Order: sequence, then structure tokens, then C-alpha cells
Amino acid sequence: MEELLKKKARERALTWKIHLILIREISKEDCNTYA
Repeated sequence: MEELLKKKARERALTWKIHLILIREISKEDCNTYA
């Protein structure tokens, strides 16, 4: 059971990292578009 929770937490952390990177990339593109 504990292993499953750890796996879930790791997956969630990974998902968050990907989301943050995507948001950062989109923000960069928005800045370039309006520059």
C-alpha cells in the first residue's frame, strides 16, 4: 500500500514539473508574440 502511495506521489510531482515547464514555455511565446 505504501509503495502505491509513493508511486502516486512521484507521478503527481512529475506531472507538476511538466505543467510548470509548459506554462513557462507558453509564457515565453506570449512575451515574444506581444514584443
